[in-house]
Amino acid sequence: YAFSSAENLTKIQVADGNLKYSSEDGVLFNKDKTALILFPLGKDATGYTIPESVDTIYQRAFIWYRKTQTITIPEGVTTIGYEAFFNSSFTEIKLPKTVTEIGVNAFYSCSWLTNIAVAEDNEKYTSIDGVLFNNDKDTLIAYPAGKDASSYTIPSSVKYVNGNAFEGCRNLESVYVWA
Repeated sequence: YAFSSAENLTKIQVADGNLKYSSEDGVLFNKDKTALILFPLGKDATGYTIPESVDTIYQRAFIWYRKTQTITIPEGVTTIGYEAFFNSSFTEIKLPKTVTEIGVNAFYSCSWLTNIAVAEDNEKYTSIDGVLFNNDKDTLIAYPAGKDASSYTIPSSVKYVNGNAFEGCRNLESVYVWA
């Protein structure tokens, strides 16, 4: 988290000979660009498409990022780390069918997030009206904090609600739980 609060950092540049890290367009990756490590807080982008070589988005990779509202996660990404999008300004996140692991609080306190979409053929996760669940629909993983609804009824199939699933929901006034 060496750069996690560097608001004016617009790019990270890694020397060509570095044995562990690389950079592309100012974004920090591991050497072979299979893991996105950090997106600079000060980087101004109209949208960001993660390179197709990436299979892992590291924990807190987009922490506190507020300069763009769109992100494209390509097929091939399998892992989204702990608090990967913590308090970022993305309004919609679309998860491809290849995502099989989402870290705890990956979408924690994302106050602008209105929709989490999941590819229909994803074997591990699903989305109902923009709310993220496991595929069995017995665990509510994340409720988008920026949704306009003032109330929400948790589906009767849900047995577990992830901690902080409703963190930062500025419009929610009531949540109904089945007995």
